[in-house]
Amino acid sequence: MPWPGSLNPSPSKKHRLSPVLQKNTTSPPLKETSPRSTASKILKLNTQASSYKPQATNYELRTTSSDLPSPTSELRATNYELPSPSYELRATSSELRAPLHTSFPYGFDPHDHSIVLENINYPWKDIPDCQPWVYAGAFLPNSRYFIDKLFASISALRQNKVWDDKIRLFFLGTGAYPGKSIADYAREYDLEDIVHEHRARYPFLQVLNFLSAATGVMVIGSTEKHYTASKVFQAVLSKKPVFAMFHRESSAYELLHNVRAVEYSLGWHETIPEADFDKALQEKLVSFIDQKAVWSPDLELLEKDYSARNGATKLVEAMEMVLGARQ
Repeated sequence: MPWPGSLNPSPSKKHRLSPVLQKNTTSPPLKETSPRSTASKILKLNTQASSYKPQATNYELRTTSSDLPSPTSELRATNYELPSPSYELRATSSELRAPLHTSFPYGFDPHDHSIVLENINYPWKDIPDCQPWVYAGAFLPNSRYFIDKLFASISALRQNKVWDDKIRLFFLGTGAYPGKSIADYAREYDLEDIVHEHRARYPFLQVLNFLSAATGVMVIGSTEKHYTASKVFQAVLSKKPVFAMFHRESSAYELLHNVRAVEYSLGWHETIPEADFDKALQEKLVSFIDQKAVWSPDLELLEKDYSARNGATKLVEAMEMVLGARQ
């Protein structure tokens, strides 16, 4: 996913502060030392919890919240939680410039994908005639909808005798995450015999070897359109067919289109009727099982536009623009 960066040569015109007073039952009761305004009192009480110190002197601090606490005597309760009033820091200087924004994707080094590890233990080595579909990477909360839909479709294909039981789904390095797991979803749809989740993380080069040895690679994205998975690069560079699910307006989905790696990709959108999405998903799965479509992504374009070198170049160019603007 791209990591947005904001290179700002000077403070932005507006900042919001949300000071929060931590409970401390061992401290003596708080006392107001002077008849200052309530807003000033809140700032005084939070000098330890919030260490924000504006570097410029030409700012004025105004409270924008009416949810201010009652007099200090009410702060004596041991379970008191101080509300977080909002403040805006208004610059009085007219010399501030608008921020410069750029993105710095993780990118990739194409040479990593040519490294073949020796004596590697594949997770499917003990399963005869296995055709592994591999998903590698963390499992995020906003991917749950896609996982649920994916397993529901596979379950339906099995019931209709369309699914090939030699195909096994391996979710590798999904990490520690709260709530319902991929394995839980598999049990819910009676797929625990073909779905394997390994939460432990794997070394990067080992993951690349897993992907290159797979029958197919899965990239399950997010229902949020701003999400861009860096694992898209790894998947396409594995040179194996990629089954992907993303928000239709995400940059990852656009990337797959740009490099001609969209034959087995499915774009989701809030406006698509659920029945239509379910039908399209089953059609993509059937196509991915057969893998008869020509799979020939444009790897040169991928390297030209999305490599780590290209990302670093964009970042340096943005920094030079900032430095040039300050001179």
